[in-house]
Amino acid sequence: MRLHNRLKRKPPTAALVLTTSIGLAASTATGARQLSLVTNGEPAATIVLASHPTRVAEFAALELQHHLRLITGATLPIAKGDTRPEGTCLLVGDSPAVRALGIKPEQLLFEQYLVRFHPGAVALVGHDCPDSGEVVYDMDNLATGKGWPGFWEERGTLHAVYDFLERCCGVRWFNQTELGTVCPKTQTLTVKPAAVKRAPAFRFRDALGAMGDNPALYNRSVLLWTPDAPQFKEWTEAAYPNLRRQYPNDGQFNAAQSNAVRLFALRMRNGGEVCRCNHSLYGYYSRFWEKRATQPELFVEKRPEMFAKGYEGQPPQMCYTSPALIRQLAQD
Repeated sequence: MRLHNRLKRKPPTAALVLTTSIGLAASTATGARQLSLVTNGEPAATIVLASHPTRVAEFAALELQHHLRLITGATLPIAKGDTRPEGTCLLVGDSPAVRALGIKPEQLLFEQYLVRFHPGAVALVGHDCPDSGEVVYDMDNLATGKGWPGFWEERGTLHAVYDFLERCCGVRWFNQTELGTVCPKTQTLTVKPAAVKRAPAFRFRDALGAMGDNPALYNRSVLLWTPDAPQFKEWTEAAYPNLRRQYPNDGQFNAAQSNAVRLFALRMRNGGEVCRCNHSLYGYYSRFWEKRATQPELFVEKRPEMFAKGYEGQPPQMCYTSPALIRQLAQD
């Protein structure tokens, strides 16, 4: 049921060492209480959501379930409701169970989140967009995925889950391909306490802006070859072998690739608060070259001295040594 674990690769030695440290180091910490999530390949915890979770929280719970299955082979159940189930719980997003622990998500700042251990529970909570639309998440059929959180929506709870997976479970995401997700392998997973309350260091984190936020264009933008080059096809076949076999139809294959990139971008915390720049001076044509029929109100006056010289008709760029342009930029 998984995109990444079909590769059947043995984890590197470093991953085994990491798994040991994750599961056992807490026993040497004074007063620390580790929590068992999976024991001998069987679920030992429940993922808990509110009765009507936000889209961010629901997606986060599914991502958590998926990665814990990659690590252990066990599928932790997801319970929705206003009461906390018996046993160890992973509390994802706002819920009565979270508030019973004194956590108030509305008091968190922009994109802020927390990972907090309590007796028998881990709270994974953040400041989220309140939307509660449908989420379609099927790692057996990646092309069908939809309703996932947007890059420019607050998704603090999802950040909390990713932080927990990295910090407490040893998961790493190195690239957008089937080879890019690396998880420790163990049939018994215990996690040691961690206390995290933070927000991403940068409010604006954008790897897709030049592509119009379209993940389908990511691979062609970051590779060494153009899509019409034979090496591009060779890379694609090597990067997504299982998806290629699953989706012989190019349309479905491209949809699955796009969702694989979208997942990687979300896991890398792409997004935040939109703050794009550059290409800004194209607006000067409407202000200082000629009045446009579409937005005539923008025109101020003809200022040819600010535009490149030696062209017939409209110049393709500004004259960057023009004192008039420099003064206008400073004024703006």
